[in-house]
Amino acid sequence: MRTYLITVPAPARRLSPSTFAAESAFVQHLRDLKRELGPTWGEMIVAMPWATDEDWAAQPGPMDIIDEQLENIRYVPLYRHDVGKLGFQLGLPKLLPQIWRAVAQSDFVHSNFTPDLYRPAGAWMCLFAVLQGKKVLAVEDMDRRRDAEMNYKTGRWSRRTYLICKYIYDPARHLLQRLYVRYLDLMLFKEMAQVEDYDRGRNNVRLFLDPNFSAEDIVDDARLARKMSTLADPSRPLRALYFGRLVPYKGVDKMIEAVAIARRAGANITLDIMGTGEQGPALRELAGRLGIAEHVAWLEPRPYGPAFFEVLRERDVLLACPLSADTPRSAWDAFASGMPIVAFDTPFYVSLGKISKAVAVAPWPDVQALAGKLEELAKNKAQLALMARSAVDTARKNTGTEWLKRRVEWVQLLMDQSKPLLSPANA
Repeated sequence: MRTYLITVPAPARRLSPSTFAAESAFVQHLRDLKRELGPTWGEMIVAMPWATDEDWAAQPGPMDIIDEQLENIRYVPLYRHDVGKLGFQLGLPKLLPQIWRAVAQSDFVHSNFTPDLYRPAGAWMCLFAVLQGKKVLAVEDMDRRRDAEMNYKTGRWSRRTYLICKYIYDPARHLLQRLYVRYLDLMLFKEMAQVEDYDRGRNNVRLFLDPNFSAEDIVDDARLARKMSTLADPSRPLRALYFGRLVPYKGVDKMIEAVAIARRAGANITLDIMGTGEQGPALRELAGRLGIAEHVAWLEPRPYGPAFFEVLRERDVLLACPLSADTPRSAWDAFASGMPIVAFDTPFYVSLGKISKAVAVAPWPDVQALAGKLEELAKNKAQLALMARSAVDTARKNTGTEWLKRRVEWVQLLMDQSKPLLSPANA
């Protein structure tokens, strides 16, 4: 029986000698992955940081519990989730033997690209896998190559921090990514530009999309047809939506400003905001100050499931204005609900637009240009309807189940020495 080792930077919590808890969506992913791997795979080892009481209480989502003996999924705590740079380095004499043993006990290693050069647990995992001759894949979650410029322009970083990141950290991360591509069996990027830049004719680089929805969550044809008919009503406002955390880097203030500008230009548009967070009071005050409070609705978050998707299906377009690199699953949930996206042209949304033709992008962080995109769609519902149809078509080809099966197929091919990996063109 083969053993599968997976490591992620998110925290877990040991509850007893034989149980641990982690974020519920991740726990479900582990169960789905183990089931999809099939009977030739036995134990799954999950290497994750551990959370303090305070850190655990602050976790934003629901948690789920795994019984290690019953489910044959074993948790290996690596380090404290909120450990600082110095604390991580001081803990290496204890951490590295843990990682080495976990790799030695496995047949396949599933790691990640570690953007934090001071806490590179994923990189150590990959290095030990290569040294021990284990098959290994790694996932890079987002393209951070514009982060220095973006954080400096928005005032989040000082000039000193910007220069250090641009001329020291970014080149170091680029070199580390080159090493990942050079030595790992499979490197998965979530954005098209990274695949194009790092592939260079190699056979081990893939675009890997990571939606959370299932086929059952996709809007059906009858509901989509009703949505198309409502878009044909010229008196109906364009109903924009944002859902997620209300924190500064999500750029929700930019969305409110863009809606206000579009309305002043004559666009019939409303904005619904579903979420909670530290910026909530300030955003409400901003909507009032801009004179659009009556056109902005505030919705309580819904648990992921039918009630959640019902909210999305009643709206027309998703707004996304991240002020730094982001790869939110909200985009895929919107597609499954027949919602195209209006977003700043960060790498994720540019990549998603190439895949789907259901994303309209405005130059980052140009609020005036964003408002122009909204005004255009509010006045041209026919274009919006075409984008909505493309969104659903893309969702149907890219369910979470489909991508899980695809990744498992890659793993099985890697483990079968008699079969080469498919070329990127045929993957």
